[in-house]
This record gives sequence, C-alpha cells and structure tokens, in this order.
Amino acid sequence: MDKNKLEVSAKDANNSPTANATYKAIPESEYLEEPVSDQALARLNSHAKNHNNAPEADGAHEKMLPEDDKLSHTVKIIPSTGSPEKKADGFTLDIKPSVVVGMGKEELMKYANDPFWVRLRWFLFICFWLLWAAMLIGAILIIIAAPKCAPPEPKTWWEEGPLTEVNALITADELKTLKSRGFKGVIADWPLDSLQTVDDSPDFQSLLKKAKDAGIEIIVGIEPGTSTLHLNDSEAKDDAYVNYYIWRNHAKGNTTESPNNWLTPDDVSAWKYSDVRKQFYYAPFGKPWLNYRDPKVKEEFSRVITKFLDAGARGLRLTRAPYLLVDPDFADENVGDVGNAAVGQYNFYSHHKTKDQPDLGSLLKSWRDIVKNKTEDGLLMLREDLDNLQSYKVNVSLSIDLPRHSQVFNDKLTSGIQIKKAIDSAQQILEGRWALWKSSNTGLDRDVVDIIMFMMPGTSLVPLNHTVNSELLSFRKSPSIMYGSFDTYAVANDSTFAFIRVAPSNPGYIVALNPTEDMVKVNFPQDTKASVQDEVTVQFVSNNYNVTDIEVK
Repeated sequence: MDKNKLEVSAKDANNSPTANATYKAIPESEYLEEPVSDQALARLNSHAKNHNNAPEADGAHEKMLPEDDKLSHTVKIIPSTGSPEKKADGFTLDIKPSVVVGMGKEELMKYANDPFWVRLRWFLFICFWLLWAAMLIGAILIIIAAPKCAPPEPKTWWEEGPLTEVNALITADELKTLKSRGFKGVIADWPLDSLQTVDDSPDFQSLLKKAKDAGIEIIVGIEPGTSTLHLNDSEAKDDAYVNYYIWRNHAKGNTTESPNNWLTPDDVSAWKYSDVRKQFYYAPFGKPWLNYRDPKVKEEFSRVITKFLDAGARGLRLTRAPYLLVDPDFADENVGDVGNAAVGQYNFYSHHKTKDQPDLGSLLKSWRDIVKNKTEDGLLMLREDLDNLQSYKVNVSLSIDLPRHSQVFNDKLTSGIQIKKAIDSAQQILEGRWALWKSSNTGLDRDVVDIIMFMMPGTSLVPLNHTVNSELLSFRKSPSIMYGSFDTYAVANDSTFAFIRVAPSNPGYIVALNPTEDMVKVNFPQDTKASVQDEVTVQFVSNNYNVTDIEVK
C-alpha cells in the first residue's frame, strides 16, 4: 500500500458491502499533483479509522437505500489550493459515486443518424407491416376457404305438396280451384297406348295447356310395360319389331305347356301363345309386355317421354315399373312366403324372376335423366309401394323420386306402439328419404290422417275432393317440417303415438295421436327423454279432440 494515496469504496474490512466507507491506497500519480507529507497522510488514515469504527446505533445508514441499490463510491484526495473553507489539513476530499450511466443525447444522435442504423430501422419497420398485412390476408383467406354449413337445398314443388289425382277431362276452373286450395300438382293418367305420343291426343294437349294457365303442375301417369301398337309386326317377325316383345318357345315342343311357371295376379299363366309366330309372348297382366332389353324399345319410349315434357308436363308417374324387366334366363319362380296360398296361385311364389331385377335402376335412370334435362325441377315417380330400394339405385343414387308408401295406417292399428312400428318400418324401407304418403286407412278420421301425414317428412297424396287445411299447409313451411329431424315415440304405456320434428334455431313441433277411446296424460320431457320445454303452445287439434281446457293459439 502506498502510504501517500487512499481510495475509498463502500466496503467493510471483510470485503462485504456496507454503508460505511473504507479507504484503499491508490497510485499517487492519478490524483496528486504535489507530494503529500507523511504527517498529513497519517492524520487522514487516523480520521478514516475513527470513522469506520464509529458505532451506528440507529442503523440509519442501512436505511438510506435498499440493499440492492447501495452505491459504491470513489474517494479522491487532492491538495487543497482553494479558499480556507475548503481545506482539511492541506487536502480536499472529493467523493464521487461510481454509477453506470447510459449514452448521452449527443452520443445517441450519432447512432440515430448513422446510415446503417437508419436502414436497419426502416427494414424492421417494413418487415413489421408486411408481416401484419400477411397475417391479415391469411386470416381472411382462412375465413373464405373454411368449409361452411351449406343451407339446405330448397324443396321442389312436388316435395312441398300436396298432390292429387285428376281425370284428363278436368276443366280449367276445377284446376284453378285446386290451385287455390293449396295443391302443388296433379297426376293425370295417359289414356292411350304407352307408345303413342301426346300428339295423338288433342284432349291431353288441352289439359296441359289448361294446367299451365291455372299455374298448377301436371304429372303424366303412364304404364310403360304394355303396348299392342307393334304386336302384329312383331308376330310377323318384321325386322324392326322382331324383339319388341318377350318371346319364348313352348316347352317340350307343344302349344299347351307354358315356357315356365310365371303367373299373373289372376293365378293363370303369364304366357300367351301366338298362332302366327308359333311362340309364346309374355303378358303378366293380360297384355303383351314390351322387351326393354331391346334398345329400340327403350329409345321409342324415350321419345314418348320427351314429347310429353316438351308439351308442358313436369313429371312422370310409371305404373307397374317394378315388373318392366324379367330374368334373362327365364328360370322358374321359387316358392315364397306362401301364407294361405296354394300351389298354382300367384302368391305361392316369390316373383324374384319377374320383379325388381338388378338392372332396373339403370333403365329408370335413363328416363329420369331425360326429365331432369327437360325441366328444372321435374320428377320421375312410381305408382306402387316398394319393398326395398336396392333395385332402384345406380351405385348409391336413387333413380326415382318420391318412393311411395300407402300402408302406414289401417284399421288394424289401434295403439300407439303399433303405429310407431308401422311408420318406423316404412322409414326403414324408404331409407329415411322424402317419400310420398298415401293413406288407405279406414280406422281414423281423415283430418287425423292429414295431421300425421302433413307433418311427417314427405309429400301427401290426398283424394281429389278432400279439402286441405290451410293451417297445416302453413306449418309445412317451417324448416322443422321441411328439413328437421323425425323421432317417433310410443308413450303413455305405449297407448299413444308421438313424433317430434325440429331443426336447429327453429321452433320444434310435437305431434301426438291417441287412437284409443281412453283419456291419457303424457309427460313429454319424461316419456320421450327428448329436449322438450316444460311449456308448449298448442297450435292445432283434430276435429274430435274433446279436452275443453286446451286453448289453441
């Protein structure tokens, strides 16, 4: 230690931080311009020692700054050349805190205007806004590209319904009346041979014109399977018509035994013998049956369809379409679910060889395509109820519209559970598709049947002289009826049938039918386990509903 110089720092003798100052010798040349006497240094060291050893009773020096903020100090001792007030035995004590200070304004401005830092700041500024814009554009693209909940496809006029059947001679005023009563379309049967065109019937041409003027749609009912128009030419083996019908040689070389065991519903052979051609022709319903495996037959009927559509028809209803094609090998029918039928009766056989053939869907699709190409919202439908839909599909697409079911209600359905089973069975056969409901019921009032059919998913086919309730038609406009779910229940100990129709964000509907003569009470939230509110609004009741304390709103 140089005895002539001292440096003071805020550390104690044990080298630990403290508020008391200690002194450390530093080189003389750094602060002293003139030599210092040994006596002066001794006095300063004695003064510093006394200062370090002085007791701090109240610890005030510890309270000056927080522990983390204690400052270190540098003490410089320089000769005193000033006034006497500043002298201390010939020396001045100059204590400066050792605090780290950032750049000053002048130093900072040097970097602020430096070209490198200017370019760097502009680069970061531009990058920030480019990234911000990219994120904004990305968010917009995600919103645009994200899959949306597409709105349901609007229902066509024939899906809204109802429909009815009319005679081809109906008047224009009658058609206008049907339109005003809420009917969307009418079905009129073609009165001539199935291979004759609309040009051959002025009456039918007039009907199509009257329907157009009345603003109601016409569906032409026709039986494509049977025709006698070219039978004579086919019997004569005319080259153009030789295969127009289904011909088979007789069995065992005689004219009395039919080619196989195929029958008509009248329990007689489905084959008739031609003395001209010396062969049997197929006549499953008493008339010669067209061979739709011959492309010429298919093309001619396609022209018939096109003529109807060009004249103003909006759809076709085919009669006996399930029987249009037969087994190409002409194998015998197998025994079916015979019930009470005996051998030789129509119901004794399964009819798998003469009905619902695998390639039937392709044939019907070719005609449906013509309808769709000629009309924006036309339809191709069948007159018969279907046992299944498999034969009417091409891949997974159904080749017909409005598959029909007419056996939902009958006089044997006397309880809620029976009605539920009948409707569930129909829905299963129809695969939940939009169906055509026709009632053959004799056990329920007509208005009761209307309520059920109009609120179910499907179109109603009602009698011509039946008045359609306008309130029921207004309910059908609800998305819950047009697009909503359909859940059926048997409640109140299976005595009452009910179903619920509801679509998201729309009021739901509960329809309940008590086919018994007993009064029953139903707790719908409890009995259906469905999300039903405790309070509902009664909007419609049948004519014979006899509970007087229910107010219809």
